[in-house]
Amino acid sequence: MKHTQTRRSFLRKIVIATAAIPMARMAHARNASVSKPNIVIVIADDLGWFDVSYHGGPIPTPRIDRFAKEGVELDHFYVCHVCSPTRAGLLTGRYPLRFGLQDAPIMYSQTRGLPPTEFTLPKMLAEAGYRHRQAVGKWHLGTSSNRFHPMNHGFTGFYGHYCGMFDCFDHSRGGQPDWHRDHKSIREEGYSTTLMTDEAVRFVTDHAKDDAPFLLYLAYNAVHTPIQAPKEDIAAAEAPYLKAVAKYGEKQKKQKKGEKDKPYWGQGLERSQDFFAMTMAMDRAFGRVLDSLEKNGIRDNTIVWFTSDNGGTSNNYPLRGRKGDKWDGGVRVPAAVRWPNGFSGGRKLTEMLAYIDIWPTLKRIAGYKGPVPKQIDGIDVLDILASRKASPDRIVYLGKAAATTRRWKLSGKELYDLDSDPREKTDVAAKHPEIVQRLTKELGRFEALSGPACMPVGKERQKPHVNWDMPDLEVDDPDAP
Repeated sequence: MKHTQTRRSFLRKIVIATAAIPMARMAHARNASVSKPNIVIVIADDLGWFDVSYHGGPIPTPRIDRFAKEGVELDHFYVCHVCSPTRAGLLTGRYPLRFGLQDAPIMYSQTRGLPPTEFTLPKMLAEAGYRHRQAVGKWHLGTSSNRFHPMNHGFTGFYGHYCGMFDCFDHSRGGQPDWHRDHKSIREEGYSTTLMTDEAVRFVTDHAKDDAPFLLYLAYNAVHTPIQAPKEDIAAAEAPYLKAVAKYGEKQKKQKKGEKDKPYWGQGLERSQDFFAMTMAMDRAFGRVLDSLEKNGIRDNTIVWFTSDNGGTSNNYPLRGRKGDKWDGGVRVPAAVRWPNGFSGGRKLTEMLAYIDIWPTLKRIAGYKGPVPKQIDGIDVLDILASRKASPDRIVYLGKAAATTRRWKLSGKELYDLDSDPREKTDVAAKHPEIVQRLTKELGRFEALSGPACMPVGKERQKPHVNWDMPDLEVDDPDAP
């Protein structure tokens, strides 16, 4: 009897195990699709090196600080000197001089835009199985034609504004409201940073349990002018602002010759309590997005990449220069990346990375194996982020006759040793002619890549559109078939 029961129990286990095989295969297939990480890219606007408290600045940014500490702090992350070029290069992995967007932002009177034929990050991720690809916030890559719209560049949804700057409360630019959902102009009340964050959190919550990963591209307009913040945030900023005034003084004192560098914290509007409030509000908003990943149980398998689009308009101590410059203060920005399932955090990476590296790195992480129709200028830095290998001795093009390696920067005919002279005060070109020659040759190679801008056929200037709705115009795209 005992033997019979044992035999029946054994057979029952076999039947159960056999029946479970198809279920296990189905579960494995489903898990394989979600094993690719969700991707969240967050871009702050004009956030300077000294605007974050983890760099010693006077404005409290606890959530950005915590994120940099938990993830990998990118201590030498380079971008363009102004905003449109950085956004274009990040989304394509290519130097924006290839399509006429390298050296200046797109003004609302201009008709340039990101060419429709570019194989953008969301287009590539769509091929890799990322079904939902949402753009939230500032676009700034063309308003003159619907061909430049985010949803014609691979995003499945858009919520935010098209122009480079606008009023943070009434959402107007050039006398017209600039606030949109997908292709439609909408009217909403509220502070732009808050509205963008609400949308980002909603998107994360809606798609956290999907059987496919998602892309969230969140581009804040903070802390770009106009410097605006809600009254409650301005009130909350009073204490740190007054503390900064007590420490640094109300006016920036001119440094005397030979005097040791002293920290500074801005000038003009960037020295105001409102600027403190705007920065603190953006920091808190970023924290809300991170919290939504935690609450929805997808923190560990979501890669979050945070960066500024260019240097601050003033707060870049101890770096020289500001937004618009090729000095490090204009092109080296606060940045960090976190992916608990992919690599360990709690580290500072001092090797040189760049905005054009995000595309090829995410290509590998997403597992995309298909064709890449255009030359990619960035490099896959996943192994560098994971400390599996060192960064190659590379040269990054900065635009306007400037290029940099991790140690040497050539700007025009001037050469700076960033290791011994991080403030870029002493031109050492005469001492290192061989390095000047090498970088000059590479600079020429970069600038030979320059291509024409893409714009509507025969149209070089524009006036503000009604509600900034993009007109349905054909564009002169040099790479169009």
